[in-house]
Amino acid sequence: MPALPPAARLTHLRCRRIVTPEDGLVATARAEGERRHTGDRETIAVNVTLFADLRRFLPPGVDGPHRRTVPAGSTVSDLLDAIGIPPQTDLTVGLNGELADRDAPLHEGADVMLLSPMEGG
Repeated sequence: MPALPPAARLTHLRCRRIVTPEDGLVATARAEGERRHTGDRETIAVNVTLFADLRRFLPPGVDGPHRRTVPAGSTVSDLLDAIGIPPQTDLTVGLNGELADRDAPLHEGADVMLLSPMEGG
């Protein structure tokens, strides 16, 4: 695909479509909250925060909340698989500020907090 002229380069992902009439080139960009396509599959991005010993599953170079991309229609369990957290791991899931099960569906922009169980008293 030929390069876009300078006036048509994408500088922000909130636009939907750019058309340059002089050469007929079209570039599309994702609007905030819009699903993306990876090959033939739609994906969504979720915000993930890992606490306590679950922080060992953070991607290299990341030291806090981060965005993860998963296929549209994914559940918390699918996200855990994508992160690399074993299915038998005992943890608490917060989804958009509420307790959630592993079978809870995810949506674009969801806030997922993963916490290890606490002990003490």
